Amino acid sequence: METKEKLRTDLRKSAYFEPFANWEAHDFKCFVKSHALVPDTYFMVGIIADKRKRSGDFVASKVHFYIQNCDNTHRRYRKIVLDATNPHEEKDVVLVKGRVYHALDRVNCELIFVENEWKEAEKVAALFEKMCGEKVPEVQRYVFDCQRDGGYFLAGETYEVWASQLADGRVLVCDYNVGLPWCFAGACGTLKRI
Repeated sequence: METKEKLRTDLRKSAYFEPFANWEAHDFKCFVKSHALVPDTYFMVGIIADKRKRSGDFVASKVHFYIQNCDNTHRRYRKIVLDATNPHEEKDVVLVKGRVYHALDRVNCELIFVENEWKEAEKVAALFEKMCGEKVPEVQRYVFDCQRDGGYFLAGETYEVWASQLADGRVLVCDYNVGLPWCFAGACGTLKRI
């Protein structure tokens, strides 16, 4: 008898009545059947501000927008903006709400941040410790002038971030406005303390 591998989107789940619960329970399974997750990447699922506009890396359903850290040479968006009233450019993806997930492997993911949890230093520090497997120095806010592509971060762009530098030279950054993290292996740009 053949058994199907059970998809695991747990560890933290959205409440049944929230719009993201539908993505976690239904749209996610449909997505994984046709597209495998990239293991150990962080991605955002959001609610599209303008349902007529379909730009970005993948539209998961009529309501939800799936954005995964990908090869920046194929990326079709510049930044993610949460709130259509914030200033943005044509190439930006505008979402009403968003949540950050972590791809555990090709078919499983976990919820990392719900809306605005990424604005809490303690929660970002806990994520950084999980990412690198060690205690991290104090997490502080910076303006980050990125000089190397890495995950969500594009060379030549400026971001408001949480950041921590490890003794071995790695730099952990997490976008303050959208919660997507990345670990740079070394020098990646300039950090100016806020």
